[in-house]
Amino acid sequence: MSLAALFAVLVALVLVLVLVLGRSPALAETPLDQDVDVSVNYVYATQFGFGGYSIGGLDVSVFSLPLEFTFDDVIGPCDVRLGLPVIYGYYRFEGTLDDGTLVKASTNSLATEIRAKLDIPVFEHFRVTPLAAWGFGGTFDFSASASGGSGDRADLDAADGPFYTYQIGLSSLYQVPWNEFTLSFGLAYLYAGDSPFGDTDEGFGSEAYGTFRTGFDVRHPLGFKIGPHITPDLSGFFIYSLFSPSLQFTRFEEEALQVPQIFELGATLGSSTPMELPVIGGLFDGMRIGLAYDFGEDFDAVNVVFGFPF
Repeated sequence: MSLAALFAVLVALVLVLVLVLGRSPALAETPLDQDVDVSVNYVYATQFGFGGYSIGGLDVSVFSLPLEFTFDDVIGPCDVRLGLPVIYGYYRFEGTLDDGTLVKASTNSLATEIRAKLDIPVFEHFRVTPLAAWGFGGTFDFSASASGGSGDRADLDAADGPFYTYQIGLSSLYQVPWNEFTLSFGLAYLYAGDSPFGDTDEGFGSEAYGTFRTGFDVRHPLGFKIGPHITPDLSGFFIYSLFSPSLQFTRFEEEALQVPQIFELGATLGSSTPMELPVIGGLFDGMRIGLAYDFGEDFDAVNVVFGFPF
């Protein structure tokens, strides 16, 4: 199957699921005829990657299949990277109203986002990368209930509404070898948002924010080989993200929780030499995998990372 055909199949699959199952858990009604906003920040969940985070009564698990293809020397010495991640999310809400009513809700989401990056070498060891992305998704299998102190329980409904996401930005990466180390320094600015399709009178509303990101990564070989093709190396990295305006996460009967900045610490494993493996060739060449811990004001997250994100 060609790359174009693979892209078409994946897009069609997600589009069908969105149109058939698309629901948004944005607005529910309690037995007291109160509207309870349980919307989530889908654009951040789409950017998050693979892992989970907890904030203000909201617990999120996100699983992203990071499909990406690189085409070398497409425009002169510039490479083009095309991504089509498939992103599944599971969201759990819990909160208590002023009268003691306990409200619980959960939902699932499925989305994809077409991402295009152009790697431009400026001079040795330094490149800049403009990027753009657009995606769409929907939620399904929504359930919610309100339970009073007397033991009464009522199921809640939600408004329908698939959504779309978008990103645009510019990143730069400077990598320099030093002894057996590889030092990397990254800068990026991204503007991202999401919005519902169609009428916004019901369902969740639009949200957008800019992110300034900077970080560094230190990589070193581990001193042994796995077979003739893999020379393992280990890296440690730190990333600082500043959001403008702040990330917002809605909460029951309270003002939205705002997160102005997030710090990330992580480590990855990879190979310091090209991984030209039998049968599959260089399919996994340059791939890295590791774990990271993200933290900020009232925010904690653990996620699987696939390299230094610059």
